[in-house]
Amino acid sequence: MNGSLNKEQVKYVLYHLNLHFRVSADIREHIQLIPAHSHQQIKPGSIVFKLSSEPFLIENVITARELPVLFPVGESSELFKWENGSLVFQHDLLKSAFFLLSGYQETLPSGRDHFNRFRYEGSIQHQLGIEHVPLVNYYFKFIGEGIGEFCDRRRIPFNQNRLFDTFGFLLTHDVDVVDTYTFHDLVYRVKKVLGLAPSSNSKIKSFRFLLKYLGNYLKFFNRPNPHWDFEYLVGSAKKYGFKSVFYFLHKELKHQDSYYRFGDKRLRNLFAYLRREECEIGLHGSIRSADHLAILKYHLQLLEQYSKGLVFGIRQHRLIYKHPGTSRLHAACGFSYDASLGFAEHEGFRNSFCMPFKLYDFEKEEMMDVWEIPLVVMDATLYQYRKMNPLSSLESVEKLVGECEKFNGIFTLLWHNGNFDDENYPEARELFENILRHMYSKQCQSVTGHSCIEQHLLPIFEED
Repeated sequence: MNGSLNKEQVKYVLYHLNLHFRVSADIREHIQLIPAHSHQQIKPGSIVFKLSSEPFLIENVITARELPVLFPVGESSELFKWENGSLVFQHDLLKSAFFLLSGYQETLPSGRDHFNRFRYEGSIQHQLGIEHVPLVNYYFKFIGEGIGEFCDRRRIPFNQNRLFDTFGFLLTHDVDVVDTYTFHDLVYRVKKVLGLAPSSNSKIKSFRFLLKYLGNYLKFFNRPNPHWDFEYLVGSAKKYGFKSVFYFLHKELKHQDSYYRFGDKRLRNLFAYLRREECEIGLHGSIRSADHLAILKYHLQLLEQYSKGLVFGIRQHRLIYKHPGTSRLHAACGFSYDASLGFAEHEGFRNSFCMPFKLYDFEKEEMMDVWEIPLVVMDATLYQYRKMNPLSSLESVEKLVGECEKFNGIFTLLWHNGNFDDENYPEARELFENILRHMYSKQCQSVTGHSCIEQHLLPIFEED
C-alpha cells in the first residue's frame, strides 16, 4: 500500500471510530493531518495524525503496548505525546487500521485456494500471528484514549459509544445439506474405503462407518435423518434465550451447492416454523452468486417468495468472497449485511475487527454500502481444517469471546445443521452446548443479523 491515506480513506477510518466514541464536529475541527517526517508546523490545540507514505513491509513493523503497529513513524514505543497543548500521535494508526479493516490485502495478487478464496496462510494476520486479536479495535481504543484526554483538557464533550451493553452473540447455521443418507454420499464413502477419496480415518474405521451408513440408507420407510435437526438447534438456543439465523442454499451447481430447492414442501414448512420461532432467515449465496448478479437476485427472489418474508442478510457458500465485486452485488440486491468474512482455515478476525464494518471500494474510492458482520468461529474450521479436539476448541472459542467482550463487540458462531455425527465431528454436540453455556454465563446479548444492524448499529450513526 503505497502513499499516504487520501481524504476519503481518512474519512472512512474516522467513520468507524464512531463505534468506539463519537467523532463530533468539535473533535473533527481540531484534527490536523501532517505527512510523516515533514517540518510542517503544528497548529496550537490540534489533534495531530502523522501520515506515512511508506508501503507495508513486515520488517518495519514495531511493537507498542505489546501490539504490532503496521505503519510506524520512527522507533518510539509511545503512541501519542503532548507538544505545546497539541495531541500528537507518534505513528500512523489511521493507515494501520485502514490496511486491515478495508480489506486491502485481499485486493493484492496472492495465492488462492482451490475455491479461489483468499487464504489465511497469505494474510497479514497469519504473518504477524494476530488472528485472535481484533487489532483495529485496539488501535481505536488507543486513539480514543488520546482524544479523550484532549477533550478533557479543552472541555470538549467526549462521548463513548457502546454497540451493546455487554457484547453481542450472533448464532448462525448454514443449511448446506438437509438429507444425511443419499446415494451420492454412499458412493463417496465407498471411495473413502477404496482410497479414492480423502479420509481422516483408517480404512478399517472408514469401512465400519460405511456399514453403519449403508444400514441406515437401506431403511427406506423409517430412515433416520440427522441433518433435519432444526428443532434441536432452535430448542438448544431457546433454552438460553438465544435466537438464531439460518442461511439457506438453493440447488444450482451439481455436487457443489445444495440438493434441495426453496419451493420444496418441507422447506416451506420449515420456513414457517422458523419464522414462528422468531429466527431470522437469510440467503446462503451459491458458489456462482459471488460474482453473478442475476443468479444472486434470482435466489433471493425465490427465498423471499417461499419463506414469505423479507431477507436482509447473506453469507456466501464456502465463504467464497471476492473483494470488492461480491459486496457490490450484495448492495445491488439490497442486502443490509453480509456475514461471510472469516477465515475458513482458522478461527479469528479476518479484518482484525470485532464489530460490524464496511469494506472499501478502491476502484471508486468510497466506502461500500453493505455492513459486514465478522464471522469469528466456524465448526468446520475447528474440526476439519485445524483438527482440534473439543477441549482446545473450547479454549480457543473462549479466548475469542473474551476479546469481543473487551470491546462490547459481536461474537459470531457458525454451526452447520447436522454436524454432530461421530464420524466427522466426534463430541461435537457436547462442544456446541458448552459454547452456548459459556455465552450464557458471559451475559451476552443475543441478536440476529438484522436486529444487530437496525437496533444496535444504525442508532449510533443516526446521532450525526
